[in-house]
Amino acid sequence: MKPSSGNSNDMEGFKQIVKSHIHSLKAAQASRYLVADAALYVKETLAELHKLAQLFITRVPQTLTDANDLIKQAPTFVGAGQDRLLFAAVN
Repeated sequence: MKPSSGNSNDMEGFKQIVKSHIHSLKAAQASRYLVADAALYVKETLAELHKLAQLFITRVPQTLTDANDLIKQAPTFVGAGQDRLLFAAVN
């Protein structure tokens, strides 16, 4: 959301801000995936996301033994400017 200009008509400017904000909220609600960093990967948060049937994409903290084991087993890919690409699909 961007700030409004102090020089614009308040009624017209506010109407545009509200319209834009509602559009953004509706787009966010329609999102299929929640994308977050490794801070999302907490037992309680994962349980809540499961209850809400919310799909998510996140990086698993490398402090987890399972994550480190997968990293050690992952193949190395070179290309697109990346030295190493690591991934694992977990059900």
